[in-house]
Amino acid sequence: MTTGTGYTGSPFGTTGTAGVAVFNSGATYTHNAGNNPFGLAAPNARVVFNTGSTVVYRTSSGFSADGRTYGNLTLQNNISVSSSGANSFQFQTLNIESGSSFTHTGSSASSIIVKGDILVAGTGNLMLNSGTGGVQVNGGITQTVGGGGTGTVTFGGNATVASGTTLQVNRALTSSGGGITVNGTFQINQGGNATGGNTFIYGAGAALVFNNSSGSFGVNSSSTFWPAVNSPTNVSVLGAGGITMNSGATRTVSGTLRIAGPVTNANLLTASGTLQFDATGSVTGVPTVHRYLDPPLYDRPRRWGRSGGRAALSVRACPFNVTITAGAGTVTMPNSDRALGGALTITSGTLAM
Repeated sequence: MTTGTGYTGSPFGTTGTAGVAVFNSGATYTHNAGNNPFGLAAPNARVVFNTGSTVVYRTSSGFSADGRTYGNLTLQNNISVSSSGANSFQFQTLNIESGSSFTHTGSSASSIIVKGDILVAGTGNLMLNSGTGGVQVNGGITQTVGGGGTGTVTFGGNATVASGTTLQVNRALTSSGGGITVNGTFQINQGGNATGGNTFIYGAGAALVFNNSSGSFGVNSSSTFWPAVNSPTNVSVLGAGGITMNSGATRTVSGTLRIAGPVTNANLLTASGTLQFDATGSVTGVPTVHRYLDPPLYDRPRRWGRSGGRAALSVRACPFNVTITAGAGTVTMPNSDRALGGALTITSGTLAM
């Protein structure tokens, strides 16, 4: 359904029963002119936009976000939209096309609920500034901040990534006036970053993933996305670009530290849970492994070294348990003694002594 450029009024009326029009998945409403399509005072509405439906605004006239729920929401035709309100605002994927920009400012206890991606093209800026309810990223899927644009994408106030949800950034995400709590996964892809705001807070079992395809991604002592306290339980380095731990960026990983790409200055990392090397992983510098052969006798952290793409364990630097999962490959030990205090388990592949 499309309103023409000369249309006036609200397309579904402003009185009567709520929900008389329903847009299901795949249906599109395009707004070129007129008053807001919802018709009734929030939270009531004459029209319902279910998940998978799309609303396209080609004019700022008639836009409504206060107490409104959308499926996918697209702004196009070089429009600048500014909205506000004390009620929550929810959408699936927000798509700001090139030439357009969007600011929403919530108040009181309102939330901004994001169920899908945030895509911003061109030079336009996006500001999502919630009330005390925060920006809630809780689609239960992998959600992307991207779109290829060069403008800013900003979360104002506090934001939360729900358990079971991955928020991956393909461009810089800025926090302003608050911080981000991660109960799911925060992933930095090629071109992505997180800047500004307060230090992130990771809940129990939450994860941080680095997945840049080229160029080592720098982690500084002040990097808000990887705090020294309230830090991620699990950290994965997946991309071929890898990461560089810069001076002072000492971090401890209490769950699983997975190294599937290059890590420079890995001596600044401590794995107090599980250290997992994939075949594509490598390190410069030796991460500390907090495991003990016999606490009364060996009462200091051991290290697991890696050189030339092969795992290397030393008597002075050994983990408690080692598991070899090499598929069809071979793990070759160097020509010197190695020790462990627990079990050596080979689940697949070959261990060559």
